[in-house]
Amino acid sequence: MNRTMSFPAIALTVICLTGCAAQTTSTVSQQHCRETGFAAPFNAVDPCDGEAVLTAGLAAVFGYRPVEQADQRDTAAAARPLLTPRLAELAETSAATWGPVTATVWQRWREERTPVHTNVRVSQDDHPPDTATTLARVAVVELDATGAAPTVFPVYATVSRTGPATGWLLSGLRVLS
Repeated sequence: MNRTMSFPAIALTVICLTGCAAQTTSTVSQQHCRETGFAAPFNAVDPCDGEAVLTAGLAAVFGYRPVEQADQRDTAAAARPLLTPRLAELAETSAATWGPVTATVWQRWREERTPVHTNVRVSQDDHPPDTATTLARVAVVELDATGAAPTVFPVYATVSRTGPATGWLLSGLRVLS
């Protein structure tokens, strides 16, 4: 059966579809992150992608370079652009206790000029529900120092932002034992 629609029916359909599409688009654009990006060396990190910021933030916090850095506080200071101001302030006094690397091991690496490679991956463990302004994950950090077995440890980390239009920053971390 060949059925045709009248002009009023077609016009009503077009108006409904256009109105619905326009409404959906405006809602999405109001909630879209407008952050432009981080400065180098983090310019490849998308500030609107919470997991990307979490991964990059942990990689920076635990991106140990004992040949260039005096201790873990220097590493955390280098990560500052990816941290909330509160976490950055906390890092100034606590970064040396965040990971499993002792001051003795750090100094040995420094004296022996040992390169350390850091790898971070977000695990598939259960996590609290994401909200528009918070995201929490368990990540696995692997430190691979030349000549030693890799050091692997889980970290519970959170990123937060002030609103849906702003970028994410690493706001908390806790090394799990």
